[in-house]
Amino acid sequence: MWNERTTLDISSAEVVCIDTSDMGANEELQQAQYFNILSWVWSEARLAPKSGRPIRIIADEGQNMLTAKMVEAAEMLRSMAKRIRKLDGGLTFICQDIDDLFDPAVRTQGAAVLNNSAYRFVGQADGEEADI
Repeated sequence: MWNERTTLDISSAEVVCIDTSDMGANEELQQAQYFNILSWVWSEARLAPKSGRPIRIIADEGQNMLTAKMVEAAEMLRSMAKRIRKLDGGLTFICQDIDDLFDPAVRTQGAAVLNNSAYRFVGQADGEEADI
């Protein structure tokens, strides 16, 4: 549980996977956990250029963090999307439905993720705003 500082050392790891699928049903706790995880991921990403290792952040099921219920996490994703190129890194954001990026409560954050994408792969999108 991400409720305090971690001692997880990724210096020798090639891939770190944080499985959030079983975080529980408490939305307030999930919001804090996603924010803490993203804060940690971003702090590690900022260290990557000094280590000489490339960094790629992959947010699968990203719609779980880009919702009105998780505005702080959505804002962290927005910040990552806008700043990761300065670290010679990349952010891969994967979601089920492109309309999730246009929810009025997180439209600014969704637009930042979409607009800062070097590549966009949209499969079978039926969304009204899918003409990207």
